[in-house]
Amino acid sequence: MALRDKVIDAIEGHDMMEDFCRPGLVDEVYKKPPILEDDRGTQIDRRADRSSLWAMFKQAGVAGVAERNHLELEENEELFSDTGS
Repeated sequence: MALRDKVIDAIEGHDMMEDFCRPGLVDEVYKKPPILEDDRGTQIDRRADRSSLWAMFKQAGVAGVAERNHLELEENEELFSDTGS
């Protein structure tokens, strides 16, 4: 399943999938960056937390996405159902 479809599942309120943004090489860069970042103001940006990311999409829901992109609920649902094929 493509990442796009997984994000849509989160927005639609489904539980997080086991394979959503699995830890990998990128996580190592976050843990040990090539350039040390010590500004406390950007600390939250240096965290890779797949559960929080899923929860953010799930909490927004289709209504939250519609509010932010100024499309109707139905228009967002149509976008979500379009698999591009």
